Amino acid sequence: MLHDALTTFCRSDNLARFDADDDGFVDAIFLIHAGHGAEAEPNPSKRKNMIWSHTWTLPRPFVHQGVKVFAYSTEPEDGRAGVFSHEFGHLLGLPDLYDTTFRSHGVGEWCLMAAGSWGGKGNRPSRMSCWCLSKLGWIKPKLVTRKRSIQLNTLEAKKTECYRVWKKGATGPEYLLLENRQAKGLDAALPGSGLAVWHIDERQSNNDNPLAYLVALLQADGNKDLELLKNSGDAGDLFPGDKGVAAIHDNTTPSTRSNKGSPSRVTLTNIAMSGGIVTLQAEV
Repeated sequence: MLHDALTTFCRSDNLARFDADDDGFVDAIFLIHAGHGAEAEPNPSKRKNMIWSHTWTLPRPFVHQGVKVFAYSTEPEDGRAGVFSHEFGHLLGLPDLYDTTFRSHGVGEWCLMAAGSWGGKGNRPSRMSCWCLSKLGWIKPKLVTRKRSIQLNTLEAKKTECYRVWKKGATGPEYLLLENRQAKGLDAALPGSGLAVWHIDERQSNNDNPLAYLVALLQADGNKDLELLKNSGDAGDLFPGDKGVAAIHDNTTPSTRSNKGSPSRVTLTNIAMSGGIVTLQAEV
């Protein structure tokens, strides 16, 4: 389908004007197809004859006048903003943060790269999590190396508002990220507001294992609904949340321990939210 579309396009135009960095490649291309996408079809029996929106690469590059097309994404003509945004995240290099085996919810509605792409029925998708933004180099989390007070605005309001914490300020593959998420603006469809405590383990390649995700949200209420496939996000997930949870450390549920159960020595206390601003005390 893409090969045919590009062949037709190149009869009257060329690809060079889409190669902005002049490296011989069109870095990404969207192909909009007629009809509905399989991901939006409620009847499973009908999906087998439909196209799932996806991002992938061609078996071999399409070449025209020395310029190549390799990576692509395809969506339906009636696709929602969330589907396009999610697939664009893949074109940028981000992985899925939902469980692709469907045994759990991954990070659920709290990130565009998971169920957040369906926020507001797909018309108001969630923002990317701070891990995604950091992975793309769009933000640089501030490293906490000592006991300190933290005041967090949202990343939508202030692009530097993300903190990285682990024992003694260590910079290994496992760590926590702190982010303020508010159910307003681009995040209006979120199920709650407050401090998101993300557990990152970059030794993992995806979010298919609920026991050790690449990116996990430590849910304040301790219910682990995301891992247990009970829901894709609720008002008890962020701190202090609807349960008023004001602290997390090595001996709470959830805890700040590593995925193998080792103490991280990270203690977050006095977590509060007022006027959309999150405050807390952090000790590493």
